[in-house]
Amino acid sequence: MANNKFVHQSVYNISVNRDRVIEIACNDELSKKDYKVFLMLLSQLTGYKEPEKISLANPDPLNFKKIDKSQIADALDMKKKDVEASIENLFDFGYLEEGDNDTVTGGYRFTF
Repeated sequence: MANNKFVHQSVYNISVNRDRVIEIACNDELSKKDYKVFLMLLSQLTGYKEPEKISLANPDPLNFKKIDKSQIADALDMKKKDVEASIENLFDFGYLEEGDNDTVTGGYRFTF
């Protein structure tokens, strides 16, 4: 294996609906802060996908995940209230949904 500091190995891959992301990118009503929060959420959340079966590897069929708004605010150098407002905007436009399941209360997931 090459010892090169410029080699990047992807640790986590995400797959999103292209048309939905284009819709978000073209939404003039979202602010720069909303886009920053959206990009950060892409690294943390998934959308709903019906599992083939529930197992120990996939105990949460609804894919809701808790997010730490303070941690996002720190990472983006934003105020927590601005992160909360951006999440609310993304929710209002139907890009996020909030919900509960057996393992998570007050979690989020994308709608795509």
